[in-house]
Amino acid sequence: MDKGYNLIKMFVNISAKQFQHPEFVYELIKIISKTELDPKYLNLEITETTAISDIEYTLDILNRLKELGISVAIDDFGTGYSILSYLNEMNVNELKIDRSFIWDIEINEKNK
Repeated sequence: MDKGYNLIKMFVNISAKQFQHPEFVYELIKIISKTELDPKYLNLEITETTAISDIEYTLDILNRLKELGISVAIDDFGTGYSILSYLNEMNVNELKIDRSFIWDIEINEKNK
């Protein structure tokens, strides 16, 4: 619906509890329908910890969100157990690397 303003991408942080709720995708579809939001303007952010808590569930949800046209970002990457091995399997649009992951990369030979 055209209200006379430019649409911008909205980034929304999703808690682990929200993401792991059995009706998460269904509730999201209801909200999108009610608000008439084009899913391409929605980017959901989940933390790395949330993503790896149940990797099979996460992969399923990420695929369903991708089918809906919703973008997903992994936030705080590098703050916990790194999921580098799963990144190729995940349908994410962005990876937000935590500053602590690369903080001393230039001065610490081990981190290079």
